[in-house]
Amino acid sequence: MADEFEGRFSTKPLWLVVIIVVSQIIFLASLVSPQSVRESMVSEVQYMRTVYGDDSTFSIYNDAQNMSDKVLYDSGFESKVKAFFLPEEYRRTKQVTDMKNFNTGFWDVSERVIDGFFVNAEFAILRIYAVKPWLLMMLLVVTASLVTGLMQREVKKHGFEFSSPLRHGLARRLLYILPLLLYLTVVTPLAMPPYIYPTILGFVGLAIMLIVSNTIKRV
Repeated sequence: MADEFEGRFSTKPLWLVVIIVVSQIIFLASLVSPQSVRESMVSEVQYMRTVYGDDSTFSIYNDAQNMSDKVLYDSGFESKVKAFFLPEEYRRTKQVTDMKNFNTGFWDVSERVIDGFFVNAEFAILRIYAVKPWLLMMLLVVTASLVTGLMQREVKKHGFEFSSPLRHGLARRLLYILPLLLYLTVVTPLAMPPYIYPTILGFVGLAIMLIVSNTIKRV
């Protein structure tokens, strides 16, 4: 029964495929609408204020903006990208003489896509900095999960109990999926409440505990 369940679980879950596809469609759509991404950023900052408070939120936002300015704009990265993809005539006058395929409208959309990419990058940096308030909790949860897993394994040893390959396999697969979920959390340009971070952390702790407590096949 356990082998049958593990075999079915080893296939990629449909819900995960749907989430990946939908999130990437949203990301691509956001490239042509930088303003919608900025509105999502504003909404997420409001969510952060209700959880972190004004002072912590402003500190996180300012740190993220300073890093965005330093990496994306002050470094000249944005101007280099536009110089590479946009013709010099358009960058100088915001129009081109070509009225056929690569006309002014084409380059308007191209510039909007580039702007959308950089706004998404700003949003991703903000999300990364928003993890800061949870770092201590992350350390505590990971440590507690390791200790709990080790203690449960010792109990099984002294009680002559069997470890569970099913639980070990499920926890291992959960850890495999988590990096993808973290990636989607960072790059999906939709406002998310900060509670998403401790939720993911809870799954990490559960997976670590189950793996450690079930690493031995037989005791």
